[in-house]
Amino acid sequence: MHKLKAATTPPVGSDLGVAVAVVMPQTARNSFVTAIRDHLPSPLTENSHITDWDVDSQHAAREAVFSAVKDWGLTILYEAITAKGFHHSQHILPEEMKRLAKAGVRGPVKISDSHDNPQSHAELLAGVMSKARAQVTEWEERACRSPTAAHITFLVDQVDAPILEEAKALMAQIDSAGSPHEVRVKGFDTVKKVVVEGAVVSHVHGMDDLPLPKYSVDLQPKPDHGVFAADVIANALYKHLRSVVATQGQQVRLNQPDAVVGFALQAHISGFSDLDASDILYGFGDHIDSKGQHREL
Repeated sequence: MHKLKAATTPPVGSDLGVAVAVVMPQTARNSFVTAIRDHLPSPLTENSHITDWDVDSQHAAREAVFSAVKDWGLTILYEAITAKGFHHSQHILPEEMKRLAKAGVRGPVKISDSHDNPQSHAELLAGVMSKARAQVTEWEERACRSPTAAHITFLVDQVDAPILEEAKALMAQIDSAGSPHEVRVKGFDTVKKVVVEGAVVSHVHGMDDLPLPKYSVDLQPKPDHGVFAADVIANALYKHLRSVVATQGQQVRLNQPDAVVGFALQAHISGFSDLDASDILYGFGDHIDSKGQHREL
């Protein structure tokens, strides 16, 4: 994962974050790991990250990982979000919604300003995990099998452990998309001098429970070559997408096929959707017109 430095202050420039998943059957894992391990310039350590290696070692690591992906015909999924889009969706819009809510209050109750501060890293992790589940669902349905009978194991290193629970909570929202969602709201009654509490319940109609496969997360206590491979690809894809933005400007939609044209593993990338939620929520926003429709690029 190439993490995004997103904060409550407006971002400067066009920074972005990328998370990658390498999808493979369990039977291919050992051979894939061996193919990478045997061609790395040095053994992995607990803090191994490709950006800490010298240029020649980085090149050798990319060659080892890319060759293994091509040899095994593996599928790559990725999630990309921008600092600009994340700041707008998670900070600007909530503040505006609170302002409108306060303006609509008639009475002595003052609404609390407190709210959760989301982490962009968790959004990236949940996003790529969701795409993996959707991809497996597509494969299972194509094979006339029930997606809910399938199971995915996500291998995650210790670096991502702190954001794992938040990512799981975001995944749970997807699993319960068709169910009512309740948010507790607190305020202060300035006349009675007491804290009051209520609830806002939302329900998205037409969103039946999605037939997604079950999943589990396996935290790797030691350096894992499979996780390292995903990080190597994420780093390379980050550089590619930054180059695309520099060339095409902020109208580019990062989670679309056009964005990965020319990337070394382009033929192995899947999981695209014209209505990609991350492009809508966390893109640069310059490709959306005043009516919320995509502009022709």
